[in-house]
Amino acid sequence: EDNTVVTEARIGLAVPENFDPVKPQRVLVVSATSDGNSSSIGHARQYIREALARGWVVLAADPPHDEAPKDISNRWRWGLIQAGLQEMHRAWPGSRTWSYATAGYSGGAKRSGYIGALLAADDYPLIGMFMGGCNQDMASRGLQDYGPKKSAFLKVPVFLSTGTEDKTATLLHAQTVEKSLRNTGFKEIRPETYKGGHDPYAPHTEAALAWFEEIAAHRAMP
Repeated sequence: EDNTVVTEARIGLAVPENFDPVKPQRVLVVSATSDGNSSSIGHARQYIREALARGWVVLAADPPHDEAPKDISNRWRWGLIQAGLQEMHRAWPGSRTWSYATAGYSGGAKRSGYIGALLAADDYPLIGMFMGGCNQDMASRGLQDYGPKKSAFLKVPVFLSTGTEDKTATLLHAQTVEKSLRNTGFKEIRPETYKGGHDPYAPHTEAALAWFEEIAAHRAMP
């Protein structure tokens, strides 16, 4: 999985109004579907309005010329994201200690579990994982493959968003994902549904971010 090396990346970064990098921030790292030619930056546009309204930074990364290796890997996607993170840390040194969450829809939801595990393994403060239209639990696989600190990773809240008429990621799929997460030991899982098919539902983005903030704030209390 580690044969493809990232040498260039195209980064999309959105910051909220009155953004002050000296103050602690929250960053939403968005992943596109599993298809290597899908744009994470394009997908991130579906999260920007809700995230910026809540004061979050949004980060996404793509290959520089819309070219993906034939067999893309999580490490390759992670390499693109790391390039964006490193540039952000150079510009804003305090950003290494900001709070982070992952998000994605469909294959991107599965990817958000992997990227969450990689962020946690690299000691980023991970406060949530949003999975929309998700039909497989890859957070548990990420724990197994990338070795984040188990006690901390299993406390990360997971928000599952599923359309009641979704034929690709059905309600049964969502229940199976939830059961798998619970069997692994994840403590905070919030399954929510909306009337619709296999399409992102913006109100759940806002609900998830608010929930992540609430849990993080509660845990930070003395």
